[in-house]
Amino acid sequence: MNRSTSGATRVGAWTSAMLFILTAVGMAGTAAIVTVSGEFAAATPFGRTGVIALAVVTIILAAFGLVALRRGAAGSYRRPLGYLLVLAMVSAAVLAFCFFVSGVVTSGAGYLPAQAAVLLGLTGRAVLAAKPERQER
Repeated sequence: MNRSTSGATRVGAWTSAMLFILTAVGMAGTAAIVTVSGEFAAATPFGRTGVIALAVVTIILAAFGLVALRRGAAGSYRRPLGYLLVLAMVSAAVLAFCFFVSGVVTSGAGYLPAQAAVLLGLTGRAVLAAKPERQER
């Protein structure tokens, strides 16, 4: 991350793109695993439909986070988006925890939502800490 002269943390293009891509791959992989196997769907409190919905919402929020980091967003847009990213991070972490504790077979699938949760947290932190590029009027 680069430091600007104002002291605000600025995320580069490569970093923000990798945050989005790796989050999307992790959550899409989790949705694919749950779709294919009923055992994995039974290991989660959300069920098959809930995990797929969580994956879609998480990917959409990560895309909005990417846009907010690259384009610079107004504070009225940044703050709710940052909080929604943190909420998605907690949901992905709960999903990963459920995979880890449910059994030997499903514990390996917990790594995908776990890494997505970490990356969502980093994206949310960067969105909340970013300074808007344009002035609000």
